[in-house]
Amino acid sequence: MLFLLGEKVVRRVSDEGSFHCPVCDSLQTSLHIIDKNYFTLFFIRILPLEIIGDYLECCQCLHSFDPDNTTQPTYIPGLVLVLSYLMLGYGINNSKSEAAAIYKAMTDREYDEQAIQDNIVAFNEGEDLFKTLKRLAFRLNTMGKIRVVEAAYLITRALSEVEYEDRLRVNLIGNALGISLEFVNEIINRIKQIH
Repeated sequence: MLFLLGEKVVRRVSDEGSFHCPVCDSLQTSLHIIDKNYFTLFFIRILPLEIIGDYLECCQCLHSFDPDNTTQPTYIPGLVLVLSYLMLGYGINNSKSEAAAIYKAMTDREYDEQAIQDNIVAFNEGEDLFKTLKRLAFRLNTMGKIRVVEAAYLITRALSEVEYEDRLRVNLIGNALGISLEFVNEIINRIKQIH
């Protein structure tokens, strides 16, 4: 007898409300989204396994926000974390201007050098990038995850010719965020077409 076992992520909108979106700079409708992973048997949901996402999403700009803190999109801490990690690897002084340009282009905010320095200190003290990204992924929608992977690839490409180890690092960042390797490839191919 053949059994088809698996897992499936189901997205549920638990509430609709409004909030002042800092990206749109206006009062916008928001959706409170909960992503739950289910055990499936023959593609039928049998048992809930875990909640893997819980965030607000602006219906206008589609950015995700922490339900307890809507002052900035949730991808920004992940973006800062990835930039810090890669700057540390490629040499902080060699990468400041590139990181600042990428940060400004992707967030439309001024470069936060203190946040970068705080993360670099944390990495020097043993903080694990991938565990931290997994925790941050809980508050990220797909668009936020894409932004973090884009930032990782752009800073890598700006600082060196992308080789196997560099590409592997970007793939691991995507994996920590719950993005498949195929999706990371699509993101990178889209960036290559634009630039």
